[in-house]
Order: sequence, then structure tokens, then C-alpha cells
Amino acid sequence: MALGVWLPPSASAAMVAEVETEQLSVETAVVGVDIEERLESNAGMIAREYTFAGNANEVIVLYVENYEIGSDAPKVLNLYGPTGQQIFEHYDYPEDMDFVETEGTHRVFLLPETGSYRLQFEAEAMAVEGTPTPIDFLLKVRVADYFERLMISAYEEFNEERYEETLSLLALATEQSPSSPASYWGRIFTYAEILFESPDFYAQIEALNANFETAEAEDRLFSLIHERFMTLGETAQSSVIKDLRLLEGLYKRAIANGDTEAELEPELFVEVATFLETGVSNAAIRQLLFGTVEN
Repeated sequence: MALGVWLPPSASAAMVAEVETEQLSVETAVVGVDIEERLESNAGMIAREYTFAGNANEVIVLYVENYEIGSDAPKVLNLYGPTGQQIFEHYDYPEDMDFVETEGTHRVFLLPETGSYRLQFEAEAMAVEGTPTPIDFLLKVRVADYFERLMISAYEEFNEERYEETLSLLALATEQSPSSPASYWGRIFTYAEILFESPDFYAQIEALNANFETAEAEDRLFSLIHERFMTLGETAQSSVIKDLRLLEGLYKRAIANGDTEAELEPELFVEVATFLETGVSNAAIRQLLFGTVEN
């Protein structure tokens, strides 16, 4: 089930040939492994067909980036292999792999053999008072790079609750791309799942018999969280704290570059790390969890 570890696939510079996009049509372009085309139609419907050369065990990522609200209508996408068999979506893509804000959905396919593949794409916008809304979005198709494949595989292992395998793959992803926040996020969420998504932890929470509207109940919850965190080994504790501090810097950089809006204060990562180190709650995480601040 897991993809394991692979050599980075070679990237092709071949791009899709220009096609007329203003009218309903079906056109074929011979490409290598990359497709990137802005699709527009005032008729409310559009269709395309592409062929490309694929290699066995390549992971293909397809992505539709929406620009207009009318483009949010259902889309049909079919991929066919060298012998005409339909290739179905094989893996889930870990969305929000970066701080960069994007729209749309990734779809992931594993190519079973080397040969020529055919991709059919069709979209029809919803009619508003009988008038079709224009379609306007960007279609992207590419071979997943090594980092993406590691993250896709880690996500698959996480969904199967194989957390040791998840952490091993995330460690490789961090080595591959240390400036990407995705693997750090992944490790933090994996450890959180290990620690806090278990029946005995919820039993402790229920045993509090509190509605968390009092400072005493809040204090007890923080104590439970810290006690739980301390059950991790020293190496794992250090990893979580280090990742939180690294995420602060990466988040600040993303804000400075205009890649994301500051939905959270970057300093919150350090505040959480400090709490996990010391067991002493602070105003920032009280505000985050309960909407309250310390007096």
C-alpha cells in the first residue's frame, strides 16, 4: 500500500500546445509530463483531451485552480492507460502542504505501466436564471516530485494509523525540503494524534466533569495536556518543540512574501512550544483554546 522511497522522477520541459479555449471543443495535445492550461468558455461548457507519455510507477498529480465562482461546478476527469483501461484515483493528496493559499483540489494517480496515456477533461458551469456562467480556471497536470511523493505516502500511512511509518517518511521529507513547513506540520499532527486521540485521554477529560468555563477547569486541562506530552520520549519531545519554533520563522517568511494572510500570530508557535517545555500555560494559548486571557 505504501509507496516507499523512490528516486526523484525526471522532469520534462514539454508543455501543452496552445489551443483555442473560448468555445466548446475537444482538442488533443501531445505533451511530456506537464500540462498547464488556462481554460475559459463563455458558453458555460468546455472539454479537452490530452495525451502524454507516462512511466510505470510514476505518481501523477492533477490540479484545478478555480478563479471564478462559476467554475465551481462539477468537473469530469477520466484517465486511460496504454491498453485503454481507466486509471482511478489512487491516493489522497495532503492538502494545505504549505502556507501558500490555493484553491481547488488535487487528484493523485499511480501509473501502472509505461506507455501513452489519455486524459479527458470536461467542465460545465451552472446556469444562473437560464444563463450559463463563464468558466475560468487553470488546469495543471504534473509528475509528483520526490518531496510530494514522500508526503503523499506519509499521509496514506497516517490515515491507516501507522504512525511510526508516517514519522519515518516525514523525516525523509524534512531532509529533502527543510524550508517547507509541510513535514513539520505533519510531525506535529502525528504526535498529537498519538497522544490525544486515544480513548484513555478522552476518559480523563470526561472525568474532569467540567465545562471549561472556569479557570480551574482550564488549568486542569492544561495539566493533562502537559502530562500527556511528557509521556513522549525526550527525542520526540525535542522534535515537536523544534518543529514549532521552525514553523514560526517559516510562517513569518510566508506572510512577508505575501503568500498567506496572518490568520494566527506567528509567535503562537513559540508560545505553544514554551508551554510544552514548562507546563505553564500562557495568555496566547488560553486565548486560542478558550477565548480567555490570564488576569
